[in-house]
Amino acid sequence: MRIEDEAKKKDLKNRIARVEGQLRGVSKMIEESDDCTKIAEQLSAAKSALSQVLATFAVCAFEEAPHPYSGDQQSSIAKIVKIIS
Repeated sequence: MRIEDEAKKKDLKNRIARVEGQLRGVSKMIEESDDCTKIAEQLSAAKSALSQVLATFAVCAFEEAPHPYSGDQQSSIAKIVKIIS
């Protein structure tokens, strides 16, 4: 399983860099005893961004795996892949 598309790689790397920045910001907020609600919001945003990256790799792995499914099952699977990607 590999992502070969350079634009997609760049997008994924940028997303991860943003998550890294968010987490550094959260660490600073904790150090400065910032408001818990603000910290929770930042953690939620980082979690969401990381979930999107994970979904991309899950879809990549799924699309490259052999599928011994019938036509109806493949159609349903394709819909699920579209929803999570």
